[in-house]
Amino acid sequence: MLKAGALIYTIGICLVIGILSSALILYSYYSRLEFLEYQLIEKVSLNANSGISLLLSNPGFAAIGETKTIDLFGEGGDSVKLERKTWGIFEVAVSEAFRKSIRSKKSALIGYRSDTSSALYLADRDKPLSLCGKVIIRGNCALPKAGVKRAYIEGQNFVGDKMIDGTVTSSEKNVPEMNKELIAQVQKITNDTYPDKDTVCLIDEKGIPDTLIRGFDKKTLFLVSNTAIRITNQHISGNVIIVSGKSITVGGDARLQDIILIARGILVQEKFTGAVQAFGTDSVVLEAGVSLTYPSVIGLIKETSSVQNPAIKIGENASVSGVLFAYQSTYDNRNQVKINIAKDAVIEGLVYSNGLVDLKGSIYGSLYASGLILSTPSSVYENHLLNATIDVTKLSPHFLGLNLVSKTDKSGIVKWLY
Repeated sequence: MLKAGALIYTIGICLVIGILSSALILYSYYSRLEFLEYQLIEKVSLNANSGISLLLSNPGFAAIGETKTIDLFGEGGDSVKLERKTWGIFEVAVSEAFRKSIRSKKSALIGYRSDTSSALYLADRDKPLSLCGKVIIRGNCALPKAGVKRAYIEGQNFVGDKMIDGTVTSSEKNVPEMNKELIAQVQKITNDTYPDKDTVCLIDEKGIPDTLIRGFDKKTLFLVSNTAIRITNQHISGNVIIVSGKSITVGGDARLQDIILIARGILVQEKFTGAVQAFGTDSVVLEAGVSLTYPSVIGLIKETSSVQNPAIKIGENASVSGVLFAYQSTYDNRNQVKINIAKDAVIEGLVYSNGLVDLKGSIYGSLYASGLILSTPSSVYENHLLNATIDVTKLSPHFLGLNLVSKTDKSGIVKWLY
């Protein structure tokens, strides 16, 4: 009995040891599988990042609207599908890497590094630039051959040691032409040309939901109405374009991020904070205190049927980080596009107008204008600045804008998209 009990005891111990050993072997096996899968997922994710880097370093590799599938390293196992497309006046780079059943998709908003030394380009219309009050212009400038002079208006002389803190060269008769490709990009979506691959919903029938978040890996959602649109207390972000045949009003309680607004007239009311691209043909108005965060774009494109005095108006204490532009295809001295930047308003980035600019606030970046105008309660002055600032040195070195007036391949990621 003792010997038989010892045998059973021994068999039990062996059985336990065998089970434990098998469990350890299985654990090691599945851990190994999990580790290899993790490595594969990590590699595919890195391949997707490499695809974005390839598009950044060589934009000509894929044209706008083109999709290419390549073997990333030429070894037959790292496939990446690359695509470039437009989002407003920015570009979007899309990279989808796949290996076996593992896929990883990355999307990024792409911008270009602008000239960080140019503060002011003022077209030569045979009138000098006149400065009065506390005016700061810091950076290189291209000015009319008549030069720059001190002036006395509204009871104020020029205050300061230097009128221009930077190198001054002579400008041409016209401001540098705006990039035609960017104009075409905006006109493509403002002329009701919705690609078949996108989704179009009529707001008149369904209305805008309280919350709408659409990823950039999906089809672009167009929300369209022939009547005026009002956005209040709604959260809308992502791959969405809102189009009105008349006007769009954005309330201060709206939460908008990365979307595009298109209408004849656009009004953004007090206390609004968000990042949008807004394109109008008659007017774009930001009321006092509005804050458009980076990367925002305000654009005005004058059409032949446009109302009198098409303008972008930036209210007092408002701020915009990104790009402002007002463009007219043909010169009309009596009905020029205009950008009004009110007192204490701050623009960080690039401002362009091949019409007029009335600057009473600050531009931390670059200004290109055919002409400056100063409207006061008593009169209107040509090529005058009063208590205004143009300082390109205050623009962040990490700022990425657009190829607005000059072509550069120095691109970078503005932000990762979702």
